Amino acid sequence: MFRTFARDVHISCADQSAADQLAFIGCSPKIEGAARERLDLEVETVHGFLRLDAPGRVAVEGSAAVILDELYRLRFEMVRAECPGGLFVRGGTVTTDAGHILFVGEAGAGKSTLLVHLADLGWSVTGDDQLIIENNLARPFPNSLRVRSGALPCLSARAADIVRSSPQIPGWFGQPTYAIEPSAFGRPWEIWSRPLRHVILVEGNHGGSSRLQPLDRTIAMEEIFKDLLLPAQSRARSLAAFNAVMSSADCWRWTLGRLDDAGRLLQELIDVDDCLGSLEVRRASRS
Repeated sequence: MFRTFARDVHISCADQSAADQLAFIGCSPKIEGAARERLDLEVETVHGFLRLDAPGRVAVEGSAAVILDELYRLRFEMVRAECPGGLFVRGGTVTTDAGHILFVGEAGAGKSTLLVHLADLGWSVTGDDQLIIENNLARPFPNSLRVRSGALPCLSARAADIVRSSPQIPGWFGQPTYAIEPSAFGRPWEIWSRPLRHVILVEGNHGGSSRLQPLDRTIAMEEIFKDLLLPAQSRARSLAAFNAVMSSADCWRWTLGRLDDAGRLLQELIDVDDCLGSLEVRRASRS
């Protein structure tokens, strides 16, 4: 089963081997809003091939990998339709009381490994795919964390075991990629609309030290624009909303080396937010 903002999509497949691969798309976070519509899909075996016949779509036949790709396309189209004015930003997300923290950067910089490590430390990791900005708020795209096997040596023994026990698909050279629901680390996985509080550009410094430094907002926005997906309509309005959301976010460059200090560095941002929140409360009480 996977969730969108408006639907719970249940997939049945009698072929157990194929079902194990299709489980890669599974995700079941708690999502704000009204009760979701249930959609049931059946993957059948026809003449030795798998077949998916979804409502309003041409039937797709092939291997489990082909069906999985089609399910990902179907899910993405559903979410786009549910967020018609949404602007999609590629990146991972941690959610705090103050708002979302968005992690962006080039592939291979270590974002997914960092998010798994933070989830293992107890942080509320809420996404590893995209953040959707709409109506001056943001919410993570419901998708599990995806980690390649090469990241396992960087994780704690507990986190590595959780990753290995999660659904997987084979990679290019036989090395698996895993899909891990954040709730597997013991904290509820909840997706809410929140302000965008911080944007962190992650740059790899593999094997070295980690540093967190202020980043010019213009540079952060240039990085985000590389993977920005605009809505089909009202693009100018969406860009204006994006600029407004970014104007209230603090931007940082995280040179990511060893993960030892990851929790401490992130906590420093939260401590600043707490101090600012307390200051606003005191100002409000005086007025």
